[in-house]
Amino acid sequence: MKTSSYIIILIVLTFAPLAFGSVEQWSLTIVEIAVFLSFFLFLLDRVVHKKPIYVIPGLIPLGL
Repeated sequence: MKTSSYIIILIVLTFAPLAFGSVEQWSLTIVEIAVFLSFFLFLLDRVVHKKPIYVIPGLIPLGL
């Protein structure tokens, strides 16, 4: 079963290219809210089920 955060990210990946074709602020707002909601649900799932958050090697250089 897929988690709700995974489903929200898939919806954002589908919706974002369509919404960014418009020049309105609502499209950016919807995408930002959905991404933050997905991240919050992901962290909540990790805390409730006591699953570890994996450390990705090389993430700091990639981010810089």
